[in-house]
Amino acid sequence: MSTNAYADWGAEAYDAFYPGADLTNYVGHAVWLVGVNLEPLSTTDQATTQTIYGEGVLLEGAPVDPGAQCRVVQAGRVRAIAGTGGVSAGDTVAPEYSATAANRGRFITRDTADFTDGDFEWGTAITAAAAGGEFLLELRRRKVQLP
Repeated sequence: MSTNAYADWGAEAYDAFYPGADLTNYVGHAVWLVGVNLEPLSTTDQATTQTIYGEGVLLEGAPVDPGAQCRVVQAGRVRAIAGTGGVSAGDTVAPEYSATAANRGRFITRDTADFTDGDFEWGTAITAAAAGGEFLLELRRRKVQLP
């Protein structure tokens, strides 16, 4: 069990990965593998970012040091960080694209109209948070299938 402020709240699954960047300040952000290294999930633009399944939400970050590992929650309830505009309880969320490094992989509200067929939604906000704030996320990534 994690001893940091983002301790796992009933997460169903987690795994360990090697950081490809200093991830000590990215706990609660969506992450993905770039090659074999873990990085905050944000690429090209919002539309492209939503097409990536990713690895999950960072539970424990680590600097880039030989042997350093990060823990990633892949399903269940986890604390996450809200992106631009914040989130409200009940919102469907996805990782946010950001050109600003510190904001990469934060979560934003996405309506059905924001998704195209094949995008990924990451779950539902259980609590509300302003941008940069912490909220409880029911993490259940699923591929969007539109008629």
